[in-house]
Amino acid sequence: MVVILRFLLLFFVVSFGSCSFNNQNKENVLNDDESINAFYGNQLKIYRKLAVEDYGSSRIVLKQLLYQIDTLSNKTKIASSFYSTLATVENQKSNFKLADSLLNLSFKNARLHTDSSIYCLLYFNQATMFWYRSKYEEAEKTYLKSLKIGKTYKDSIHRLPSMINLGSLLINYNKPNKGAEYLEKALALCTKKEHLPNKAVICNNLGITYERRGNLALAMKYYKQSLQILDSINSKRNYLHPLNNLANIYSNLGMDSLAMVNYNTVCKIAHKQKNKKLEATGFINIGKSNFDQGDIESAVDYLLKATKILEGLNPSSLLALSYNLLGSIDQELGNYKQAYTWYQKSIKISKSLEDIHNLNSCKVNLGQLYLDQEKHLQAAEIATETYHSTSENPNLKLTYKSALIAGKAYKKLKQNKKAVKFYDLYSKYFTQYSDTINAKQNKNFAYAYELQKKEAKNIELQLQQELHKQELIAKESLIGKQRTLIISGIIVVLLLVIIAIIYILSTNNNQKTNLLLQAKNQEINQKNKELEKDNEFKNNLFSIVSHDIKSPLLSLHNFLNLLEMGEIKTEEIQEHIHETLSKNEATLNMIEDLLLWTKQQMHDTKCPFIKVCFSDILQEVLNLFNSVSKEKNISIDSNITKDICLSTDPNVLKLILRNLISNSIKFTPENGSIHIGIDPSQPELTFFVKDTGKGIPLKDQNKILDLNSTHTSLGLNKEKGNGLGLKLCKFFIEKNGGKIWFKSNPDQGTTFYVKYLSHENDLINQ
Repeated sequence: MVVILRFLLLFFVVSFGSCSFNNQNKENVLNDDESINAFYGNQLKIYRKLAVEDYGSSRIVLKQLLYQIDTLSNKTKIASSFYSTLATVENQKSNFKLADSLLNLSFKNARLHTDSSIYCLLYFNQATMFWYRSKYEEAEKTYLKSLKIGKTYKDSIHRLPSMINLGSLLINYNKPNKGAEYLEKALALCTKKEHLPNKAVICNNLGITYERRGNLALAMKYYKQSLQILDSINSKRNYLHPLNNLANIYSNLGMDSLAMVNYNTVCKIAHKQKNKKLEATGFINIGKSNFDQGDIESAVDYLLKATKILEGLNPSSLLALSYNLLGSIDQELGNYKQAYTWYQKSIKISKSLEDIHNLNSCKVNLGQLYLDQEKHLQAAEIATETYHSTSENPNLKLTYKSALIAGKAYKKLKQNKKAVKFYDLYSKYFTQYSDTINAKQNKNFAYAYELQKKEAKNIELQLQQELHKQELIAKESLIGKQRTLIISGIIVVLLLVIIAIIYILSTNNNQKTNLLLQAKNQEINQKNKELEKDNEFKNNLFSIVSHDIKSPLLSLHNFLNLLEMGEIKTEEIQEHIHETLSKNEATLNMIEDLLLWTKQQMHDTKCPFIKVCFSDILQEVLNLFNSVSKEKNISIDSNITKDICLSTDPNVLKLILRNLISNSIKFTPENGSIHIGIDPSQPELTFFVKDTGKGIPLKDQNKILDLNSTHTSLGLNKEKGNGLGLKLCKFFIEKNGGKIWFKSNPDQGTTFYVKYLSHENDLINQ
């Protein structure tokens, strides 16, 4: 049935086009420019649709259109316009020779016309054709020509699209600031209702600019504005671009559920519109998101769907990206042969399109593949080549990855000088990349926090609106009853009683609503304060962790490299091993504490309470410090008996005891003592850790338990701290409903007290 309808449509276009135009002089059908533009405008729409859906039929329509346009000898301006439009369509189908011939015809006809303003449109279409062929410099120059002519002849109709396309081109061509200037100028020109579709495109492209600059708030604002404009004019054209870009921002902020909803919407709408490229884009984004979350099977399914669609179109950077991602998955699964095939396909397309970023990304993956297969020479060659390319086209992530692969490969090839050189480069660029990523993550976290605050404010506004609505209903009800009172004068007294009763009930309801609103406001304010407090604590925590984890690991890495290359003397090895073990033991303890904290933060659930014996937990912790206490000849004793039991999370209790005892040992001199006991004067279970150490200076006592402070002190044997242990102790104790405090005098020791609640009721509920 579809084939028959398409045939009838084609027959109508060809036969009607031929008859009506060939007989125009007899019937005087197309006797002015407006009629000709309307007639050929409709035929161009049909031709564009067939070019996408039925390429063979579009060839017949094209032949007929060319025959008819040739007869417009006295309408050279109109003929030029239609020739250039046909050229852009053929250019998109990669029929470059035919497209160039049609464009030459349009310029030839334009030269016969006295009105030179037509060149604004012709140069615009020519620049768009250059851009499609990745000839960016030619495209930029030609758009500038179109703008110059449009400004001269005040042709705002074609000047505005030229300005938009030039700005978008420069943004994608590594000239974002210059591109943004053109887009801002174009936005200022969009003053009329008919400019709204252009305004939507500009907002989307400005969103891309600010997203690349890292300003996610402004980018999201422009994407949403673009979608609102398109919704207001009920236009689905270009709707998918800002929707997909908005989904990318949600993904970057960790809002995976929102991102997935938008990606799926993009795929559905693109499928309905038969926009294969954007449908494939949606599949790639869903596949990449599934891959990042560890769902390999779903990731492969979506990427293969995208690949199947894109392979039926012209080669594109999207297809190269899809091949690259499939190669990464096969490499991770150990399917090296298939991964190599995907990478070669991606590299071939990237080279043909001069897509340097995707080419370097794929080469880095291929270098790692060679390294996994122990093809060290190939790995060294491609990694070195990629490193130099990423240096010329800056990309910190690809630069440090290629340097690391090159360093490992040269090390296996026994070329130690080159290996050390690339390891140094890796350390340099990895540090720069880590600092950049940390800054972006903190910024994104802050923005996500702001979104949560806005959401809380929206809830408050909704409650206020609901209250206002109830007040209006109450007033309308009162007015109605008053009218009834006037009309029904006979029963005045009775109605007054009824109205009084209703008024009292209404007032009570309003008071209840006000109380409910106040309670909600207090709850929202309390949550905001908790969020701000947690945010400050997390920022301090991340700044400590980013340094104190990276430093000992890099130290271990460098020691092993020097050891392998024989750069350390035999008598120095034991000293270095002892020092490295000491650093990494402290790091492991910190990571263990941090993992426990992170687990609680991610799941935001109550700790699992079980009944434990305090002395058993204490003994398990003390066993960890046997060797350290013996080295310093520190005696540790406890008067806690076996009958003291409580319901709690044993891991949290261990963390608290481990940090308090570790600090006491660190700041207690040799031959000192540490006593652990229960304070009987307190009504709740309160234990203490008392030492004979050097004590805490008075000037530092206010900083010790301050979650926002970064204060640290060296131990008596120069042991380096990170300030993290006591912060985590305070965090978990207060989460548990308890309290921590201390008493200390310089040179007289320190006693830390912990009021620790037992959760018998919680244990029963569990």
